[in-house]
Amino acid sequence: MMCFYVPGFKRNLISVSALDTFGYITEFGNNKCIIKFNYIHFFVAPLVDKLYMISPDSVMNVCDKTNKRK
Repeated sequence: MMCFYVPGFKRNLISVSALDTFGYITEFGNNKCIIKFNYIHFFVAPLVDKLYMISPDSVMNVCDKTNKRK
């Protein structure tokens, strides 16, 4: 996976196509974005000012032995 740091950006971006490549499921609708891994909610991002905003509060605790990084 590739990541770029752009100091001029005021927000971070997530590549939905990269998430798809790694097996995540992304759903958009009803003013929110839901990202799932193994059909379990990973996080929900509400639509704010035309962007889906991810906050530390929106990240679900789904880390277990099946999806931890090695």
